Amino acid sequence: MVQLNVPSNVFYKSRLVKQLGTIVLVLMTIPFGLWGQGMGLPNTESFYASLAEKDTRYELNYNFASVEDERDFWKDQKSFERVLALKNSKAYQYYLKYKAKYYRQHKLVCSSKCLHSELFEKNTSIYFEAYPNSTSIEALVSTNKNK
Repeated sequence: MVQLNVPSNVFYKSRLVKQLGTIVLVLMTIPFGLWGQGMGLPNTESFYASLAEKDTRYELNYNFASVEDERDFWKDQKSFERVLALKNSKAYQYYLKYKAKYYRQHKLVCSSKCLHSELFEKNTSIYFEAYPNSTSIEALVSTNKNK
């Protein structure tokens, strides 16, 4: 039988490397865990203003295939807003405020050529009720006249 003379500090170093590797791996996964808990969600007014603008444009320009399709869309939109309100009430308030603003802007240029459905009118009225003074019609009219 052959005996190897391995210094005892070699075993110690390999165990230390394994422990350090484990610690580094754990530290690298912490940010993902925090993000999953909502800690990494944006909380800035500008982010939710931009999101509200994109969503409003999408809602104004989308042509639904059927009434059922539109009903499903508004149901999903309400669900998104409910979850946002539960996870981050401040973000939800920003979002509602800017949705109201963008729908008011649309209302200024919307006329009989805009063929909005009853579901559209019902679901967008929520934003006006939530923020009746987010941007007044009078202020928007004077802004448009100055351009």
